[in-house]
Order: sequence, then structure tokens, then C-alpha cells
Amino acid sequence: MDPLHVSRRDFCCGTLAASSLAAAGLPLRARAVGGRKAANVRVSNDGNVGHAEPCLAVNPRDPCNLLAACELASGPLAAYASFDGGLTWRSNGPLPMPVGSPEGGNVSADFDGAGHGLVCGLVAAPGSPKGAARGVYVWRTDDGGRTFTAPVAVTGYSPLDRPWLATERQRPGAVHVVWTAGYRPGNTTAVGYARSTDGGLTFGAPRTIASVTSGLGDAMVACGPPGGVYVMYGAGRGVGSAGPLETTGTQPSDTPATMTVLCSQDRGETFGAPIAIGRGTINVSFSGLPGTSDSLPAIAAGPDGGLVCAVFSAQKANAGHARILLAASKDGGRTWSPATPVTPQDQVIYFEPQVAIDDTGRIGVMAFAWAKGQVSVVLMLSEPGSLRFGRPITVTDKPFNPALGEIRGNGMWSIGDYQALATTPGAFHPLWNDTRTGQLQLFTAAVPVRT
Repeated sequence: MDPLHVSRRDFCCGTLAASSLAAAGLPLRARAVGGRKAANVRVSNDGNVGHAEPCLAVNPRDPCNLLAACELASGPLAAYASFDGGLTWRSNGPLPMPVGSPEGGNVSADFDGAGHGLVCGLVAAPGSPKGAARGVYVWRTDDGGRTFTAPVAVTGYSPLDRPWLATERQRPGAVHVVWTAGYRPGNTTAVGYARSTDGGLTFGAPRTIASVTSGLGDAMVACGPPGGVYVMYGAGRGVGSAGPLETTGTQPSDTPATMTVLCSQDRGETFGAPIAIGRGTINVSFSGLPGTSDSLPAIAAGPDGGLVCAVFSAQKANAGHARILLAASKDGGRTWSPATPVTPQDQVIYFEPQVAIDDTGRIGVMAFAWAKGQVSVVLMLSEPGSLRFGRPITVTDKPFNPALGEIRGNGMWSIGDYQALATTPGAFHPLWNDTRTGQLQLFTAAVPVRT
């Protein structure tokens, strides 16, 4: 089947041929369909030269409608929409930024149960030096990503960092946003939270749902029925600091952090006590490359209730490899399995993991894989209802050189801190940035699985 002539229905339903690399080691029902690689599709044909930290959402009212967003090296945020399951993409240019605030970052996106698309991001305060004061904003689209409203403020401007957004699919209009706050010199120390009941048009007063004396960061949120809200963050000395000068902390890159979750069973009215689910690494180091890469954790909840999965990197001191660990809860976050590796025991550095759960209960874990100075995107799949994973499927057409990525301004390479993974019926959709063009551009692929 020629992927350029596949029908819209077949593409959206995940019947486009996918990668067979390493598929021989996969469980039969989790094996990618077909004997060829999934086509890598470029998302960012917008003329910009640097795209980082992408996110991806699928419209529950129309699984062919995908919404992607990212931050641009030039400062603003950008969104892209597909209406054929990711085969083609359109861009309407940068999102409308608040007056006097040209720079943004740390993007996330989701659709609520009514089909409203939402993009959340961090925005620098007007005139604020190096992001000393920033606010959390949300944009909404009611036409699948063709147009967006003016941004709505979730918070005021203060030294905060890394917001994340998730919606309740069974409760149209319910939107949950978290971020790290409570800045003290060198780090942030709290998780802020706010929610909307009208699809992101307005938000309630922000409140603090967790705090530590030192070292807390990289909060993310996921929602699952009935009324489950799950927040994940890293705590301890191994968490890179976040503050007015965007410092990266003074601890070695492989200093472990405690991966922690907060669970609410009442749609965010109350949260239980923090639960430690494992020790991981937020900052991963690479032999032969200057600097390090942040490797943020990720969390996802199943669409039918109960199953929640969290993933994170783990790298031992001075090690030339790093693994991806997964911890899971089958009872809505009340109890968790031990964090166990989903990547092989090899000399590869796996980092920037993402996790998604499809409508059959199959888990997908995506990661960057660094070996011999090159990076590929890999995807590990489980069988429905299982925590056992097959061998990595290589998604990228060919590996790329991360050293060609965006420069932070200090001579060190950077390709962002996270990538994206979403599901449609019968397929997983990784979204990532790579340098195959010589610049950081966005690419995606539809990786179908047997149902």
C-alpha cells in the first residue's frame, strides 16, 4: 500500500504499514502491522528553524483530528493541526501572545470531551529579564486547530516553571493545570494547581497541592475516569533548579531524584499524600558531548479507568547507558507496582520518555535512544492489560546528530526536555524533533498495532 494514497479512514484507524525493526521480539498482538517502516511525516513546514518540546493531542470526537504544539527558538509558541490522522499538517503561525510578552515555552495540549482543543504554555512577563517572572496561559480552539482564542491567564506573573495541562474526557469542560512554583534561590519548592469547569474559558484560584523544603520540579498531570487526577513530579537534590536565571542546578547530572505522584479521586477537590514510586534521573549525561539533557518524567491514565502509568529515566553515576523505568497503578493511583525497566540492558542511553495508554489497555512507551553519537526514536509496546513490553521498535527513518540542535547561548547543544506520544484507535503516534534537515524540525509517524 502506498502511504501517500491510503484512505483517510484507514490512516486514522492505524492500518498504515509500520516499522518492523525489532518486531520479531514483540508479543504477537503488540507487533507493529506490516513489513515496512512507518512513514516519517514532517509536521513543521512553517519556515521556522528551531522547534522544541512538542506536545500532541487527539480529538475524542474525531480521531483523525490531531493537534500539535511546540515552542519556537524565535520565542513564541506555535500550533499545528491535522485532519487526516497525521498524514498532512497545517500551521497558522505563532499563537497570539499576551501584549508585551513575545516569549513562551513548556507547552502541553489536550482535547476535552466536547472536542475543544487546549494548549497550555509558560509566558514571560513584559520586560522581565531572562524570565524572572512568568505566567501560565491557556489557548483554546473550537475548530480543531484552525484558529485559536486569545490566551487566558491561569496564574499571575511570578518565578514559576513548567506548566502542564490535562482534561477529563468524560466530563466536558473539565481542565486541570499544574506547574512548579514556590521559588527560593536555586530551585522551586511547590506544585501549583488550578482547574477550569468551562473548557478553559476561566480558571479558579490557584492553590498549592504539594511542597518541599528544597528541590521540586517538572510537574505533569493526567486525568482518568471516574474523576481521577494524577500529578507527577521529581523531588530532591537531583532535580535541576528552575528560577529567574534558568540555572540548571549544582548537583551532578546523574544525581537521583525521587519520582513522586499525587492522586485525587474527586476531580481535584482534594489530593492524597505524596507517593514515592521510584528513583530516577532528571538530567542525563552523554559521553563525547558537552553538557547534558533534561529528561523529564511523564504520566498517563487509561481511558477506561484504573490504569495509570508513570515513566522516567534512570542513569547511574558515570554510566554510559541509561534506562527507562515504568511504575503502574491498576487501582487509580492507590497502589503502585515497583518501577521496572522497559528498555533492554544494553549500552544505549534512553532519555526523554513519554507514555500513552490506548483504548484496549495497551501501553506504549516512547524514548530517544542515543548510541555512537546519534539519536533515534524508539517505541516499546505491551499487550493489552500487560506490563510486559516487547523489544524497541525504531520509528525514525535514520538516526540524527543531536549536536546540531538548538543552542542555549552557552555553547551547549539542546533538543528540548521532552517529546510527545498519543494514541488513536489501533495506532500510536510519536511526535519528536530532530535535526535531519540541519535544524530542529518536528516529525511524526503512525505506528499501528494488531487489535
